[in-house]
Amino acid sequence: MEANKDLGARIQQALEDAYALIVLCSPRAAASHWVNEEIRSFQRLGRGDRIIAVLIDGTPSEFEATTNPLGAFPPALLHPIDASGAPKVEATPEPFAPDLREPNADGSGGDGFQYAKLKVAASLLDIALTELTQRHVEQERRDRRVARALAVAGFSLAALVGLAGYFAFLQRDEALSTESKFLARQAEEVVAPLGDFEVGDPARALQLALEGAPTTRRALFSRPLVPEIESAIREAGSRLTLRRTLVHGGAISRAGFSADGKFLVTASEAGTARIWELATGKEIGALMRHGGSVWSASFSRDGTRVVTASDDRTVRLWDARSGAPIGPPMVHYETVWSAVFSPDGTLILTASRDSS
Repeated sequence: MEANKDLGARIQQALEDAYALIVLCSPRAAASHWVNEEIRSFQRLGRGDRIIAVLIDGTPSEFEATTNPLGAFPPALLHPIDASGAPKVEATPEPFAPDLREPNADGSGGDGFQYAKLKVAASLLDIALTELTQRHVEQERRDRRVARALAVAGFSLAALVGLAGYFAFLQRDEALSTESKFLARQAEEVVAPLGDFEVGDPARALQLALEGAPTTRRALFSRPLVPEIESAIREAGSRLTLRRTLVHGGAISRAGFSADGKFLVTASEAGTARIWELATGKEIGALMRHGGSVWSASFSRDGTRVVTASDDRTVRLWDARSGAPIGPPMVHYETVWSAVFSPDGTLILTASRDSS
């Protein structure tokens, strides 16, 4: 309440509006003239049986400044008056006083906040404490059951999300397999239009078939290998006339054509990548070097750039004509298995052993 000249009137009005009066008992409260006056005012309203004492400090006994300074009960509690203001003549029992202080390890001390709260509620509701305690226990049991149910629901939801991700992965593989089968059919039509191998283009057919093959056998998210692509690669390869052998140096881990079919990029476990002009068999530009095995090398769609991925944890961008690096390397935390351009050439998608 506000501290002003109407404080007495405000307190009196609050007491008249109240169903019960809860007195927080301590030696300091018991010594207060105003606390005792509020208790007597409530008794004069005829509601003395609705005064609930709650211990917060001191001992559960009547306060007396010289003989019992630690007493917590205001004298007005133990010497009540009736509605006319006259002292009650019948004996007054010690006030019912829940103790908010926490109990000690040996069982002594107060009731603790929760149990004291139940005692106050039982007195206000005029029901047995045992009944209210039982209700509280049952409510706690219900709360625990709800908490367990929510935990199970959370676990189930996490499992469903995991299953959804797994099925999405399977659907993604199924879509890529369907695309690979389409590329295999395209390659078969190119290598032998209307069944005529004499007019076919085995080089173009091989390029189509390679587009439907996995980028590397080591990448978790690589395209799945389907039997139709294996068959198309063997068929197109068997129809090619060997013109020349390109010698890279080191085991070849990856080879890819430019979109126009005029150039070939090869990646080697020796830590290098090379660009070849197919018409002449000559190497174009400088040797593209990494600090570890190169697992992936791909042209951009316009054929002007090459992107490589390596065991040295980097992805590098190169000029396809000069072999010169473009910008600083892009870094992962572990080996990078694959790197490819987006269709418009503005983005690069990488896949690494670091799960990213």
